[in-house]
Amino acid sequence: MRWNHLIFVFACLLFSFSSAQAELKSEEYYKEMDDFHKECTGSINAAYYDCECLTVRYMDLWEKYGKEKPRQKLLFELRQECPNSSGIGLQMYEQCMSWAYKVRPDFEDFCICYAEEYVKKYEQAVSTSPLIVQRRMSESLNKCGYGEDMMRRYMKRKKFRDEEKARNEQKKLEDESMTN
Repeated sequence: MRWNHLIFVFACLLFSFSSAQAELKSEEYYKEMDDFHKECTGSINAAYYDCECLTVRYMDLWEKYGKEKPRQKLLFELRQECPNSSGIGLQMYEQCMSWAYKVRPDFEDFCICYAEEYVKKYEQAVSTSPLIVQRRMSESLNKCGYGEDMMRRYMKRKKFRDEEKARNEQKKLEDESMTN
């Protein structure tokens, strides 16, 4: 893990040199870059955003604005630019697999469909807002046939309950007629 971090910092150092003129960045620049990258990779953001991409883009804005704009404001501007599509796709696939095997015979295909649909929607509007995440999940589930499957099961249970109710009523009528 430490080597990956050092390699990343080294790669960022290489990218930070202009081909026209190699200018050294300040110690504050490298500290900010390192702090930002550690914060990103150590948080939930790593699942939703590509931290390497965010760090490079963040440092471009940081150089432009310095401390004028808070980190969170700069990060908000960059979220659309650096989605972690493979990370979020894997997370949605694993989440789906944790329950779908219990209710669907085609759970693997279903979960692949669900994860792919979720990623498409995520890339269109990168957001971690709970309301947007919930809507994205519902739309993805429905697109892959979950709603149809739920309706089929509901109708089957309803039919069974209706038949059970009719049998009970019939038995009640028979019992009443025997007592009279």
